[in-house]
Amino acid sequence: MLTVADDVQGERTIRLVNDWGSADIALYGAQVHSWKNAEGAEYLFVSGRRYREAGKAVRGGIPVCWPWFGLHSADPSLGRHGFVRTLVWKPGPVCEIGDRTRIVLSCFDDDRTRVIWNFSFRLDLEITLGPSLDLVLYSTNMDSVAFELTDAFHAYFLVDSASRARISGFSGAECTDSRAGSGSAEAVWIGSGDVADLGSHVDRVYHCETASVLYGISAGGGVRLSKEGFPETVVWNPGPVLADALADLGSMEAGRMVCMEAVCGSPKTVAPGETVVQKMMLSPVF
Repeated sequence: MLTVADDVQGERTIRLVNDWGSADIALYGAQVHSWKNAEGAEYLFVSGRRYREAGKAVRGGIPVCWPWFGLHSADPSLGRHGFVRTLVWKPGPVCEIGDRTRIVLSCFDDDRTRVIWNFSFRLDLEITLGPSLDLVLYSTNMDSVAFELTDAFHAYFLVDSASRARISGFSGAECTDSRAGSGSAEAVWIGSGDVADLGSHVDRVYHCETASVLYGISAGGGVRLSKEGFPETVVWNPGPVLADALADLGSMEAGRMVCMEAVCGSPKTVAPGETVVQKMMLSPVF
């Protein structure tokens, strides 16, 4: 089932509902703001201090970072995480596939995007609500020349306490600590055991395509993140000091969130007419 309504901040939002739970998706950014189980318990974090501002993404949920992740490599003034988080996407029809509910949202280049990034593209995001929440991103080069992209599903999860949450699945994976100076001895190591102390400032890149599990979810148990086409997983929490410097977050809010993100951080070349397919699957763990 599908309903369409405006949320508390006036954003046009689509709600998918079935026996597995619900998912709320804003047309602004095609951003999943809520994913609840059948009992109504929430898996995703959205900041209570968020505000609506043109050109700004909502803090929380699952933002789509595209066509670059982090700062733009050639022009940092363009800001972080691309521009599709701030475009209004077009929804397609809803499909019921057995006990699952699916919708596809799309966005395209226009005069505004070509000023920032002068390529023609089509982006389709397929979202399926079932026993897992599955996101599939189709990036199509509609231009006559190749382009490069980096991207991510920047997922924010709601936890009882970030300081007590932990993540498993990174043993043996190379880890880069983005807080350490480039080339320092502390910048790169091999992961071992669970990742804990997630209430402090954490910004790590795990170079692996294996699944990871975040425990301490407020809905109970944990969430397993599986992925295809994303060679890295980023674990991030700003910690209380940095969070207090962010107008749309704050230290109290940051203590209830952990980001576990599916990331393609190395530039991928997309040929004219080519479509790159990437997937992230989120499954409850009991």
